Amino acid sequence: MVEVAETGYRGRFNASPARRRAAVRLAVGFAAVALILTGVFDAAEWYADRVALPRYCGDPDTALDLVRQTLSTPGPARRVSARSQVVAAKLIYLVPQRAGEPVAGYLARLRLRIAASCG
Repeated sequence: MVEVAETGYRGRFNASPARRRAAVRLAVGFAAVALILTGVFDAAEWYADRVALPRYCGDPDTALDLVRQTLSTPGPARRVSARSQVVAAKLIYLVPQRAGEPVAGYLARLRLRIAASCG
């Protein structure tokens, strides 16, 4: 016959004050990290809408053409300058293409997002 090991559990929660303080500190730490991360993401969204995207208000067609070339060219684009690739990459980073979204739909959504930031 198999004997059951003694676990010390007697049917009630036995938390010492030190364990309670540690749990409270852990909860406060998680809350602080959550607030910091929320602030960082909100600041990044603000920067994209107020600073980064309005840079393309003057000539959005050129920027969208660079993005289209980048997305439709397989492999590295050799005929496009490095600055053009950086502009396209920045726009793709700021407004990512959704999974399964066609390039034409993505470019239309990107155009609307740039236009919204220009207003």
